[in-house]
Amino acid sequence: MGVMAVSLVAVSLVTEAFVAVVFESGGGDRRHPAQTGLEAGEREQAYNLGGTLAAILMQ
Repeated sequence: MGVMAVSLVAVSLVTEAFVAVVFESGGGDRRHPAQTGLEAGEREQAYNLGGTLAAILMQ
């Protein structure tokens, strides 16, 4: 049980880092990421992709 909890925390941290890198390195546009529906959708896709990558790496 403890190993699973640690894995979930690690996946969460990797996902957060992935999303931060994707959105913080995105050029000079510093608008809030959730200002438009498109940007919110992109953020959600980045979370999903980051979570998938983290899950693959954890195996």
